[in-house]
Amino acid sequence: ERRDVFLDRLAHPGEMDVCAVAQAFQPLVPEAWGWLARWMHDLVSQRLAGTSRFFQGRERIAAAVAQQADMAALMAFQRELSDAARWLRHPLHSQLLLESWLTRYTQIAGGRA
Repeated sequence: ERRDVFLDRLAHPGEMDVCAVAQAFQPLVPEAWGWLARWMHDLVSQRLAGTSRFFQGRERIAAAVAQQADMAALMAFQRELSDAARWLRHPLHSQLLLESWLTRYTQIAGGRA
């Protein structure tokens, strides 16, 4: 259920209140990172092959979001998220970490990269 709520927010990047979402999911940063990383994989996959691997049933929305985004920015952010896995165990403020990822996502997926 939490995953579905998070994915619903990702499905509408232009409407996302980044601070509110980051605050709501702050206790779940490792899970949120995983959902966001898999979502990004599906967006890239939708652009390249028209398929989704992780979130079956959300293919149409993933394809729509992916079409609005710059492909190079999608791939760069996917790499950034992969590298960011090391921060999941760092004692940084987790809400700020999640806010930074969501801000970057909304810039890319909202076509403002």
